[in-house]
Amino acid sequence: MSASSPVNKPDELRIDLDNVHVAKPEPKGHWPEIIAAMIILVSFLALSSLQVISRYVFDAPMVWTEELSANLLIWMTFFGATAIMRSDTHIRVEFVEELAGARVAACLFAVFDVVIIIFLCGLVYGGWELMSQLEFERTPALRIPIAWIVAIVPISSFVMIGYAIANAVRRMRVLFGKQNNAH
Repeated sequence: MSASSPVNKPDELRIDLDNVHVAKPEPKGHWPEIIAAMIILVSFLALSSLQVISRYVFDAPMVWTEELSANLLIWMTFFGATAIMRSDTHIRVEFVEELAGARVAACLFAVFDVVIIIFLCGLVYGGWELMSQLEFERTPALRIPIAWIVAIVPISSFVMIGYAIANAVRRMRVLFGKQNNAH
């Protein structure tokens, strides 16, 4: 049978492989986590440039720029992870989606969402515990409480749990037929 055959195929057999993911919000430039990550990135670049110039041009290295840059990198990472979870754009093996179809992929990714939620709950708990253990510790150069630096772990993990639940609910709608397609 050729591709131009007049025989109609059932709708269930047609799968739009580009839209296997469940409907998800498109990344927006005005999301708070994106804005925060961009501000931190610009600050990181400025501090790194200042550090290089002060060290190699003026032969007067500034210790605090390296410390602040490292701490900003931690925060930027967690803001970025939150944005990725919000937009549901984690790296995936698309081969599975192409072979399995929308419903099977939605089921598989719903299981992944549950595993992610469990992991994030562990991060919230562990981050909170770490914050309480480091309550009186400070960074060497800037004397910033280390608990402030570590605070991003439980805060962003808690927010990501909400996004993971929303992603799982969208996938469940595909599984139980509440949504016509997987996108």
